[in-house]
Amino acid sequence: MPESFELDAINTALIAVDKYKHLKDVALYIKQEYDRKYPGSGKATEGVYHCIVGKSFSSECGCGSLQTFAR
Repeated sequence: MPESFELDAINTALIAVDKYKHLKDVALYIKQEYDRKYPGSGKATEGVYHCIVGKSFSSECGCGSLQTFAR
């Protein structure tokens, strides 16, 4: 990520935290600002931003398939 994006992310987050009380509103504000400031060109990999804000969270990812074999 370019340094200008990092600085903008920090400034946008500071504004959001000052402006909103609920974390979901903070995340929504940051995402909407980035969507507005840095729109995509139509490619699936450009202009797609996700924002996660929280105090305590975890994640788990898994991949697999169940196969049943009849004998």
